[in-house]
Amino acid sequence: MITKKISTPGSEEFDVVKLYAEDTSSENVLENLEMMPFMSEHKLVILRNFDNYRAKDKNAIAEY
Repeated sequence: MITKKISTPGSEEFDVVKLYAEDTSSENVLENLEMMPFMSEHKLVILRNFDNYRAKDKNAIAEY
C-alpha cells in the first residue's frame, strides 16, 4: 500500500490526509497539498470523489 511507503510509523495521523470532495472545498484541498509534512519526509493527500467538484475547482487542483 502506498501509505506505508510514504509515511513513517506513527506519522500517519499527521502526514496522511484523506479528503472527500463533498465535504471539502477545493481551497482546503490546495492548502493541504501545500502544507509540508510534519513527521516524515513526504505527505500523502488522498482526495475521494474528485469528479464531484465543478470544472473551475477541478482545474485549480489539477494545475497544482
